This record gives sequence, structure tokens and C-alpha cells, in this order.
Amino acid sequence: MLRVAYRKAGTVCWKIPLAGTLSMSLAVFVGLGLMLGARQVQPDAVEALAASAAARCTSPPSISTEKETEIVMKKSLVAAGLMALAGAALAHDTPTMNEARELTPESITFKDDPAFPKGAQTVLLHGDPAKPGLFILRVKFPPNYVVPPHTHPGFETVTVLSGSMGSGMGEKADLTKGKMLKAGGMLALPANHAHYVWTADEETIIQVAAVGPFDLVYINPADDPRKK
Repeated sequence: MLRVAYRKAGTVCWKIPLAGTLSMSLAVFVGLGLMLGARQVQPDAVEALAASAAARCTSPPSISTEKETEIVMKKSLVAAGLMALAGAALAHDTPTMNEARELTPESITFKDDPAFPKGAQTVLLHGDPAKPGLFILRVKFPPNYVVPPHTHPGFETVTVLSGSMGSGMGEKADLTKGKMLKAGGMLALPANHAHYVWTADEETIIQVAAVGPFDLVYINPADDPRKK
């Protein structure tokens, strides 16, 4: 494919001085080489580059001096190089995770979290709740604990890892309603959906996987421990 493109771009340049022909040929090869190195290029892309180069050469040059001819050739070389660099930049995908991690229960340390009523502890396992993107938060609730009605600005899933967690919907907490989720149970909530959770007579650990930016917005501002 490169030989065909080169013939189309190079053989029509027979009227340009040797130095100019070499510069143009080099530009075509540099452009094609970088594009192919970054990503597979479709045949029509190669044909387009060859046609662009050929269009510059099909007519006898009107430049009368060797210096002006050299300037034109340099501009062609720069243009081909920029085209190749642009193609290379578009070819690279941004990774979603930078490193592999393996965690054991012993390596996870829970800490008090001011966003929850006193008694709950959390540990951030992945991401940043304050920034766009996925984050994973593990939460430990003590026995007989209640998180008052609240919402989140983003989608959230909650998986019960140990113990059991009560789940209720609405802007007023009623522990006689809702559903008790045991280990292995999961709760999925859309953004801005009012809900509340609680524990019974055992410690419970849950894992939250959600999309940031994230927050815990209490229906009743007086329930927010950060404002006390």
C-alpha cells in the first residue's frame, strides 16, 4: 500500500528539482509511517494523503527561483508532519485504571467519616467521589444504626458484604417498612432518589460503587452531622 501511495505522490513530481522531490517524498513517507505506527489506517486515508501530495506536484511550478522552491518544499514537509502527529494523537485511548491492585481484609483500614452519623466508618478503595468517574467505597455500620433519609446526585449501587442492612424508600424513615438485605444482597438507586438504611443487632459492612461527583444530601439538613 505504501509503494502504491508513493508512486502516486512521487512519480508526478518529475518536473520539480531533485531536492524538492526528495523533500516531498520524505514528507509522504514520514506522514504515512507515523499514521500507520499509531493505528491501522484505512486504504482511503492513504489514497487521500497521496492525492494531496500529488495535487501539489501535477502542475509545473511557477516559482522562478531556487530559494522560493525550497520554501514551498519546507512548508509541505511541515504540513505532512503535523497531519501525522494529529493522527497519532487521536489514536491513543485514555486508560480508565492506571494500576492493578489486590487487597486483603487485613490491609483495609476503616476510618470515621464525618458525612455519616457518628459510628459509621469508611475506606475508599478506588477513585475519588469528588471527581467524575467510578469510585468504590466500603462502609462499616455498627449494630442498631440508622442513616436518615437522603439522596445522592449520581447513580449508586450498594452490596451487602456481611451482616444485614435494612433499605427503605422515601423522605421519612419508617423502619417497619422496606426490605432487609442480607449478605450478597444489592441495592441500586438512581440519582436524587430519597432513601434510608439501617442495621439490626449486628455489625454490617457494605460496598458502594457509584459515579462521581458524589455527595450525601440529607432530606432534613438538621440530620447532616457536618453541619453540627
